Amino acid sequence: MSKLWSVYVIQTDKNFIKSNKNKYLNEVVFTKAVYVGITSKTVEERFLAHKGEVKGLRGLKKKYGKPITILDEFTKKGFENRFEANDYERYLWNKLKNDPKYTTVQKKAPTERGRKKYTNFY
Repeated sequence: MSKLWSVYVIQTDKNFIKSNKNKYLNEVVFTKAVYVGITSKTVEERFLAHKGEVKGLRGLKKKYGKPITILDEFTKKGFENRFEANDYERYLWNKLKNDPKYTTVQKKAPTERGRKKYTNFY
């Protein structure tokens, strides 16, 4: 049996302000800072790793902030391979990047090691 992949979104403690050029200062909108990722582990195990609580798995980079919680409404499990998961990860990253309620902490769409072509269906 091959391993299945999951896409997850973690809210971090980074504070971002999204503003439009024509907004007044009293209309500034605070957004949720989110990190979008994929894993072949359980989403809960990966969250604990990002918090630095699992040995052998890399934590979240400091520039992305400290993980607060998993946003379950965006979690999707059961991808057959990492490329399918990465395609959905990029789709979800783009969706959240363009949503006024969220700010992605990654500045560019997530890439996959060794991958040259992407199916951008967003």
